[in-house]
Amino acid sequence: MGRTHQGRGGSHRKGWCKVNAAAVVGISPHSKEAEASFLAACLMDENAIGVGLDLEIKPEDFFIQAHADIWKVMTSLHNNRTVVS
Repeated sequence: MGRTHQGRGGSHRKGWCKVNAAAVVGISPHSKEAEASFLAACLMDENAIGVGLDLEIKPEDFFIQAHADIWKVMTSLHNNRTVVS
């Protein structure tokens, strides 16, 4: 049975809920589509890279290794004031 934690309902069965299975096994939540959309936005709008840097997004924040590699190159080009295209 999945791990549970107590909600507002007190100690009785009602008010208990299952914990996200990813949290139990140590896998961070991720979305391939969200990562790809973010990188596409950075290609379409140079300001998006700056926003990502302001948010301190790092290559290790990406689940897909190819996306992490792309982000690393994009930020390097941005930091060297080279147009990312």
